[in-house]
Amino acid sequence: MQIQIIRAKTGEPVMYRNVFHAAYVIVKTHGIRGAYQGLPATWLRNIPANSAFFGEFNPDKMQVFTSQWSAVLIVRKQLKEIPALKGLI
Repeated sequence: MQIQIIRAKTGEPVMYRNVFHAAYVIVKTHGIRGAYQGLPATWLRNIPANSAFFGEFNPDKMQVFTSQWSAVLIVRKQLKEIPALKGLI
């Protein structure tokens, strides 16, 4: 849609009225497989990037998360021992 807006400013004809019209025209012209054109190229870009991000994220951040979760469990255990809160937690 962004490319279409740029082309419209130069005087080229507009192909789609909105996103739903674009999806309709693509599926009608190319079939349901047309909706998935470019998906393998996107996978080639996103899978390595996400793997690198989450591969780095887990070891570094997991220790912080684990210590915070331990603190939550300790506080929850202490709250359970308060008679007025029995059955609520």
